[in-house]
Amino acid sequence: MFFHIFLKLLGHNNIYIYIYIYIYIYSCSILGTILGTISSRKLWKSLTGLIVDSSMEAEAAKLCKAELS
Repeated sequence: MFFHIFLKLLGHNNIYIYIYIYIYIYSCSILGTILGTISSRKLWKSLTGLIVDSSMEAEAAKLCKAELS
């Protein structure tokens, strides 16, 4: 909705500016999501410790072995 109003304000001649701004905002949101995921994983690991992490890795190894056999 906001972008349609914004596009009308810019005019149809400046559609490339509109596309550029849209891509810029979209890429920023993706980057923010990735950074947020990485930081939350680091936080989660520091909170739970290595015991949970190693047990999860062992569980994943069991699943992989079960699928291979």
